[in-house]
Amino acid sequence: MHRFQVRPEDIAGNILTLRGQEARHLSKVLRLGQGEEVLAFDNSGLEYRARVEQVNQDEVVCAILAQYETGREPGLDVFLLQGLPKLDKMELIIQKTTELGVRSIIPVRTARAVMQLEGKKAQDRVERWRKIAAEAAKQCGRPKVPGIGQVVDLEEGLRALPQGTMVLAAFEAEETLGLAEALDAWPGVPIALVIGPEGGFDPREIACLKAQGARSVSLGPRILRTETAGMAALTMILYQLGDLGKAGAGSPRATGLCLHHSDF
Repeated sequence: MHRFQVRPEDIAGNILTLRGQEARHLSKVLRLGQGEEVLAFDNSGLEYRARVEQVNQDEVVCAILAQYETGREPGLDVFLLQGLPKLDKMELIIQKTTELGVRSIIPVRTARAVMQLEGKKAQDRVERWRKIAAEAAKQCGRPKVPGIGQVVDLEEGLRALPQGTMVLAAFEAEETLGLAEALDAWPGVPIALVIGPEGGFDPREIACLKAQGARSVSLGPRILRTETAGMAALTMILYQLGDLGKAGAGSPRATGLCLHHSDF
């Protein structure tokens, strides 16, 4: 069944309305019509099964048949502070970490980053990244789209995290503490991963991170590319502390109504 994103304000009682691009995709691209059933999510964690009732030029009106808690959101919030990579690597990082279960991604400027984004160019890129996250969430069945923050300096990215977040910075020169050992001491709070760009972190950045309470961790004996490191670390965290690798995850649980055609 095709999935669509709907805004919370476009749900009223037993009716949801798809607007704009989502409505045009349903009617013009997929050519769905009256009576077809679709799935929709509104970023609240709920998913809706709905029936198309009216197809207009820029909106599609649907009757909600049932609503579910999908069980597809991790119980652990993991944030990713990603040093700006070159070319289109950020698109791959956003797509794959969305599939894996990241809570939010904050693009950060770092000393060794080749890519520099400022002003309108940065805003345009962020808007594109948000569309990629939304599409990835639709594809993988998540009921929430990860947040994509504005491009900020590293220190500002750290300040944007929830208070009490456990901050782990992947550093290829770390020889004492591995990610697995750091997770053994997890105090049950959100986790933030800090990943450097292609050139890694400047030692002064690591010193700054540690001064603000972050822990430097190794991801293993081999040096990972920046586009690999965040995905690998997120997978390790959600395997050890979250839902990855567990059978039965993602089973929907009905929480609401079920309508008949005459109820519309």
